[in-house]
Amino acid sequence: MRLAAVMILISQDPDGGERMLFTRRAATIGFQGGQVSFPGGSREGDETPAETALRETAEEIGIPPENIKVTGEYEAFKLARGSFRVTPVTGTWNGDMQALTLQETEVANAANIPVSMLADPANRASWRHPDGATGPVFVIDGFYIWGFTAYIASLWLRRNGLELSWDMRRIVEVPADFR
Repeated sequence: MRLAAVMILISQDPDGGERMLFTRRAATIGFQGGQVSFPGGSREGDETPAETALRETAEEIGIPPENIKVTGEYEAFKLARGSFRVTPVTGTWNGDMQALTLQETEVANAANIPVSMLADPANRASWRHPDGATGPVFVIDGFYIWGFTAYIASLWLRRNGLELSWDMRRIVEVPADFR
């Protein structure tokens, strides 16, 4: 089992709301190309999950570790597909999207989505993959957050008391370019 970590980055809006940062993997990446994700990747050496998440965030989107305050981590989860055990790490940052430097071979773009939009039941549904698998999806302005990333975002909302009741029976097909 390979160990990995992802960074759930939260920033504050001037109006007091919060935002969560997502990246969209470059379509040219073989594994999960085109999918929305959190910054992250495989552990190197004897790194802690926080060290892995901070390093990967710096490599993928250019936020230096000193600009992120690590606030915690969740238990590790085994990915449904693949041989990874991934630890989500939570952190806060200043939210300056102009300061990001995307590693174009890995990251197509990034979005800092208001948490209120993630919590809005109108933006939530269940996805169905052509192979029959299902799970939660967030659909925000044509941006499809599904799979492990949606599961972790849902967990974050629930643990922070922000999850609202949504219609799990509403099925959304995930477009091929987001798979």
